[in-house]
Amino acid sequence: MSLGLTGVWAAALALSFFGGIAFSPLALVVSTVLLVAVTIITSILCGKLFGIKAHIESSYITGLILALIFTPTLDVAGLVVLAFVAMIAAASKFILVFKGRHVFNPAALAAAVVALVGLGSASWWVATPALTVLVIGVGILSLYRTKHFMVAGLFLAITIPALLIQLLGFGMTLPESAWALLSWPLFFAAGVMLTEPLTLPPKRWQMY
Repeated sequence: MSLGLTGVWAAALALSFFGGIAFSPLALVVSTVLLVAVTIITSILCGKLFGIKAHIESSYITGLILALIFTPTLDVAGLVVLAFVAMIAAASKFILVFKGRHVFNPAALAAAVVALVGLGSASWWVATPALTVLVIGVGILSLYRTKHFMVAGLFLAITIPALLIQLLGFGMTLPESAWALLSWPLFFAAGVMLTEPLTLPPKRWQMY
């Protein structure tokens, strides 16, 4: 997963150099370094506080996910918010835990908290047609390793028709609606976030 997400991020960085994504390469690099660093540092500090060894690779993955769903910025206030987001995500792995499992997906929880307190919201910018094929590829590899194709498939089987009906109701044609779906974070959510092993219920029947 860490290699896959790094590949998606690298592709996004390349696109930003050629105007394929609406923010600068510097903003992407600075925001990502901040998110990953704060996530790792917070995890280490929480690990010492709770007497639990911090999982650095897991923190790196969470930081990258945050970098792919929150719009990169060079604004100081925006960077402070991103640091706050990373702290929430990392701390939740130690605080909101039940029997060794996360109660909520750390990145999703951080996005929800920031939105609720009015500091901003996740843009889910990774959901762009230019990155769709790569995101799907990473998702498939992740699902292959975790053996959770059924969970992701059920999620997509419900959400895709529901969104298509909604878009068609707005007067869009079927091809237009299908293309618009590529700007929704469905594949990223299904392949990367929904099936995160420590967030899913422990028993298979509980997943459905």
